Amino acid sequence: MYPRFLGSNYPLSKHLFFSTRYSFSLLGLRFEKKPTIWTTAWLIFNFVNLAHCCQAEFSFGWFYITSSPVDAMDAFCPLACSLTNLFKMGCMWRHRTEVSLLIARIRQLTEQQSGQQKDKLKRGYYRTATLLSMLIFTLGTINTAAFVLRSFWEMWMRRHGPFNYDMPFRMHFPAIAHRLPLYPLAYLYSIWSGQVTVYSFVATDGFFFSFTLYVTFLLKALQMDLKCVLKSVQDPSERDSENCCQQLHNIIDRHNDIVGIVQRFSVIMAAPTFAQFLSGSLVIATAVIDILLRMAVPVSDESSTKGPKGD
Repeated sequence: MYPRFLGSNYPLSKHLFFSTRYSFSLLGLRFEKKPTIWTTAWLIFNFVNLAHCCQAEFSFGWFYITSSPVDAMDAFCPLACSLTNLFKMGCMWRHRTEVSLLIARIRQLTEQQSGQQKDKLKRGYYRTATLLSMLIFTLGTINTAAFVLRSFWEMWMRRHGPFNYDMPFRMHFPAIAHRLPLYPLAYLYSIWSGQVTVYSFVATDGFFFSFTLYVTFLLKALQMDLKCVLKSVQDPSERDSENCCQQLHNIIDRHNDIVGIVQRFSVIMAAPTFAQFLSGSLVIATAVIDILLRMAVPVSDESSTKGPKGD
């Protein structure tokens, strides 16, 4: 048993921006369907969940910045990633109409390119976009699971001492969330913020990556048609010259259409791309600082106590 999109016979129409449509649908954002009350409510919940957990991570890191810099960096590193994907989610929601039109236009242009060679090339680009994007989806989910397993391991290592009601990510919630009976719900709430981060990242960056491959296919198809037109004219008559000029005119129109699509895409993705590079630098910086601190400063039992203790 494996996902259907892995199959070689999976419809091309469903491959188009598969990771973006699937990931954002898990968050309640649907580009090619009208939103309902339930999807809108679910989208708002996910946005609030991620924003609230970003605040909880910042609160944790700020609280431990002087007493335990190692634990503070352990909070600030995922915080940079979460904030970036919160920003990306907001950008994609703001430009949801433009994104829908862009997806529809790409679908229309790619469907116009048919033929045995083009279909084979199209399937190759479509499958590559889907498989690599969903690979990141899988790895991101595994990363969230790793944080949960780390939390379980820390609980097991401290099983002989007082129980600490910690979260899988380094977060400080209100005190009531760090004790029973709300602790299990708060724990799941924290886990879900990790998945929201993964879904938002895959949806936005998958949109960027898939778009570049689809445009590459369109330009390849344009190149193939141009070679075919110029190759077919050996000793042209006046009628052949007119047909060649008309075909070249159509190719130029298609090229200008692709340029216009890329320009609209650049407007949508400029801010998320800048935020991605900025957050990438912050994640690398905090991760390196975290590693250096762990190598230089042994973490004591007191400094590893990261949350309010239960009664």
